[in-house]
Amino acid sequence: MLSPWLLATSPDERVRKPRGAKSWLTNAARPPDTLNPRFLDTLAAAYASQNQFDRAAETASQAVDYAARLGQATLACEITRRLELYKTGKGYLSFRR
Repeated sequence: MLSPWLLATSPDERVRKPRGAKSWLTNAARPPDTLNPRFLDTLAAAYASQNQFDRAAETASQAVDYAARLGQATLACEITRRLELYKTGKGYLSFRR
């Protein structure tokens, strides 16, 4: 099975399945997961991939907050860059993670 990150952000449209990523994340979510910045980052990317940019920005903003609280400054900066894309109506595509 492909990772939710790849499903949400793959530049290959045959691979990118944001609904599949959201479904996986939603079904896997337990209350602690929603406090995980990487979980929220992936969910935000899936929203953006479906052109739900307001929801993506809101979710990414939460991810930045949690990453900062956990002392994960590098991750917070990475998510902030994606957040700026979502605010301008753009998604994020990558094979990384």
